[in-house]
Amino acid sequence: MNAPAAPLVTVVVPYFEAGDSVRATVDSLLAQTVEDIEILIVDDGSRRVPLPHDLPADDRLVIDRQEANGGYARVTNHAVRRARSEWVTFVDSDDTVTPDYLERLHEAAESTGADVVFTPMIRVSGGTPIGRGPWAPPGDVMGPRTALRAMLQGDLIGTQHAFFRRPLPLAAEGQVYSDFDFALRHVARSAIITCVDEELYLNTVHVGSATGSLRPGIWDLVALNELVRPVVEGAFPPREAAALLQDHRDVTLTQILHTAANEREDSPLRREVTSWCRERITVPGVLTQLRQGRRMAAGSWSLALVSDGLHRWAYQRFDSRRKAA
Repeated sequence: MNAPAAPLVTVVVPYFEAGDSVRATVDSLLAQTVEDIEILIVDDGSRRVPLPHDLPADDRLVIDRQEANGGYARVTNHAVRRARSEWVTFVDSDDTVTPDYLERLHEAAESTGADVVFTPMIRVSGGTPIGRGPWAPPGDVMGPRTALRAMLQGDLIGTQHAFFRRPLPLAAEGQVYSDFDFALRHVARSAIITCVDEELYLNTVHVGSATGSLRPGIWDLVALNELVRPVVEGAFPPREAAALLQDHRDVTLTQILHTAANEREDSPLRREVTSWCRERITVPGVLTQLRQGRRMAAGSWSLALVSDGLHRWAYQRFDSRRKAA
């Protein structure tokens, strides 16, 4: 008996203690205009809030329950090995996508011959859009070096919420921000990278998310630079590789600084993270940010140099206005 034909796209939904939020995720995937898909939901050992048993009855849903929690990267590697499709993408269990999400990304891939397709992540808080993640790609169609530069310099968001042709199980297990390394490695091995500048992916930002609150895992951002070093040094001449790694350190420093500033409650971790950032911010560094056109980072670094309290007050006001806009 012949095995069933592979679906066009595998959508991986990593799940861990997410509760009913996964229903909206599943509904948005079942409503896709591309119907030839498999939706692989991997429950990463949930105990307190296991995956609901009453999800819609649909042959496209594949439930994979792991016995123990292994972390996001282990789920990624497991899902990539199990995926039956040429194309794989990831949608978190508290996010949603528009009905034409897969159609638009697949069309872009087929029309350009791309191996990776990126689209902006529209950040949503309390049901309200509050802006995009990093998104200033230098073009709609790029070679790997151009895309790598944009990712390392913070102009192109590097996550697994992209469209990958035949991905490999390359996620760095034990690293909170493994998705950046995963995406970077796939871009490096690709020939063509395409961007679709449309609002297709809605990313829920909340206190439980890795990027929404200050947790000890924030230190993984520091380790990320060394993790990606071999990829960068393998793709660029030594001088450019060193400059790009420094750019990446600056981008992650700003991200760490802002995460700490947005933490409302005082804690030893907030004080430690803030102190670590201020020790690494210099006046020449501020001037470098200005020369590179990163005025927000330059302003943020300048305030942090003067006073951590002033910087925290200013950034929290900025974040509140952004959410209210």
